[in-house]
Formats: sequence, C-alpha cells, structure tokens
Amino acid sequence: MKAALVVNRMKSSMRENLNDILNYIKKASQENSDLVIFPEAAITGLCLTDNPIDDIKLGLSMDSLEIAKLCNAAKNYNINVAIGILEKENVKLYDTAIYIDRDGEIISKYRRITSGWRDSSQDSIYKEGCEIKVINTEFGKVCFLICGDLFEEELVSKVREESVEYLFFPFARCLYPETNIKEIWEREVFKEYLEQMKKTNAITLAANYLDEYYFGGAFSVDKEGRLISYFEIGQEGMLIIDV
Repeated sequence: MKAALVVNRMKSSMRENLNDILNYIKKASQENSDLVIFPEAAITGLCLTDNPIDDIKLGLSMDSLEIAKLCNAAKNYNINVAIGILEKENVKLYDTAIYIDRDGEIISKYRRITSGWRDSSQDSIYKEGCEIKVINTEFGKVCFLICGDLFEEELVSKVREESVEYLFFPFARCLYPETNIKEIWEREVFKEYLEQMKKTNAITLAANYLDEYYFGGAFSVDKEGRLISYFEIGQEGMLIIDV
C-alpha cells in the first residue's frame, strides 16, 4: 500500500481548510497513493470554546455538502480517504473519523471514545462513541483510534485482539505553553506514542494538524513499534510512504 499522510495547516475558515484538503487528495492521487490520511478534526481543528451554541456550528452532518465533496473527491481521484471531523448529529457533537473508499462510499464511521477532546464537565451536546469498528478493506483489516484513545489500555487490547493490520491514527496534539516543543516531543512524548502503538501489533499511520498551538507531524510505525517514516513537526505537507 502506498499511503499519503497529510499535515494540513489550519486557516481561518472551514471553506479554506476544506479546499486545502481537497487539493491534498488530488496531490496524493497524482503520487499514485492508494490512501490519504488526515488528522483529527482536520476541517476545523479542535477549536472548541466549550460553549454549545458556538461549538455545534463546527459540526458537519453526514449528509452535508462538505462530506459530499470529500466523497466525490475520493471517487474522482480513485483513492481511499481517512479523515477526522467534528460530526453533528441532531444537537449532538462527536469527535469522529470516517473512511471513504475509492467509490466515494463511507464504509466506516468511528466516534472517539475518550473524552479528552472537550471539557469533561460539559455534556450537553458533547458525546463519545462506545466501540471500535474493524472493517475489511483492500489492504486487510483496519480500524481507527483517535488521539487519546491510544492511551486507553482496553481499546489498545481490542485492536490487538482483532488482529488489525493497519491502525489509522488521526490526532491533534499540542504542548502549549512549552517553548521547546521539538525537544520535549522527540525526547519524551513521542516515545510514549511508540510504546502504545507497539501494543496494538498493527502498522500505525498517524497525522497531526498544524496551527499556532498544534505542532503537526506525521509518521508510520511497524508492528514492533519501530519507526518506519517520519515527517518533522512544525512543517506543513504530505509524507508519502510504502507500507
């Protein structure tokens, strides 16, 4: 499988972010990639205010024009797309990842299970999923974990028990207000991610977005928790890998 891991830079509007994402899908296809993976909440970023009236506006319903454009791009460019979104269902908001196949069909929707993406004291609209969804694809068995889900031992064990071949890991991580982010990430934090990924016994493909606080980065990890490829933090762009 040839995969493209995208680190997109958040801009001031959902429209601009979506246009960038559509362009990355096109570029990944031009690179003959089979799959393109985007970060958590890739169209909006995790810019929650904890005010339900404001935050619900960040959500996309599954029948929205934005999701339709993603599906059309996957079909037009003959590529699989994995992307994190903030999903709106009625008056509920979820931290979600979807998998769109080459036919432009959404074949999996996974809702983050851990609540670290929002203020846990707020539960009026903010909700989580309850199960890992393993799907059979042209690459074998795959599933999602989103960000903090990776550090929930029960979820990591579930991925291993299901003999998942590829774990898609869209995440959003910042180290604000630290100033020596690169040093802390590479010396301490990144090792914690690798250790958790090793426990899944799956090949992991990960991408983080970039903005004023979130530091980006993309990487792939083999079943033994060893780094396959790495895209430096602080850079916008796309990492092409064969796994």
